[in-house]
Amino acid sequence: MEIQKERTVSPEELQFIFNFCKKKDIYYVDLRMELVDHLASRVEDIWEKNPQLSFKDAFHKVYKSFGIFGMLTLVEEHSKIVTKKYWTHTKQEFKHWLRPPQIFATVLFMLLCYLSLKALPVLNTIIWGVIYVSALSTFIYMFIKAKRLSKRISGEKSMLLASSRYYWWFLYYLLILPGQSQFAADMTFNFSPAPMLSEGGIIFTSVFFCLALIYSVANLKMLALAEDQVESLKERLSFYRV
Repeated sequence: MEIQKERTVSPEELQFIFNFCKKKDIYYVDLRMELVDHLASRVEDIWEKNPQLSFKDAFHKVYKSFGIFGMLTLVEEHSKIVTKKYWTHTKQEFKHWLRPPQIFATVLFMLLCYLSLKALPVLNTIIWGVIYVSALSTFIYMFIKAKRLSKRISGEKSMLLASSRYYWWFLYYLLILPGQSQFAADMTFNFSPAPMLSEGGIIFTSVFFCLALIYSVANLKMLALAEDQVESLKERLSFYRV
């Protein structure tokens, strides 16, 4: 008795699923390829029960299983996964600097900032200037680097390459937007208003400066991880003729 060979998804059918996911706004390529593997596995599960079913009919059954919203549910999940991955990497960096023995270096840095600002209040303007310039420079570097890495994978983006987008929101909401509000109020960029020279203001500046540095380091590390990931993504993408 001849044993029937299990039916598997062909390279052409995988290509169809890959293109389908791309059209459905699964934006990040590493997540898209994971989804392709998942959908292909679901199709093969259907073939185990009904091997005579065509690929398109089997795939349609998989698609229908997502309900009336179709792939919209997956797109929403996709966004949540990307956000969760970003903040997981960020929290890991903060945990690294806020636990022994690194926390001693963190506290020492804050203390040096605090004592310097107490002794020389004019440093407040310099420190906030450094925060703005370094944050903007970091974003420009990340944006250009992410663009170059994206070109190496045919213009695609990975979840790790999304870090520049999140860094922009940090830059906008915590630095640019407050600066715009101040400029609109008195037509100046005064980094040393009276409240910032008070005890509370000095503590805030010291803590914010330290945390902003850790956040920037976390994002730069994510970009480095993205660069390490590019070659493997490039190799996997060659299978999909991208």
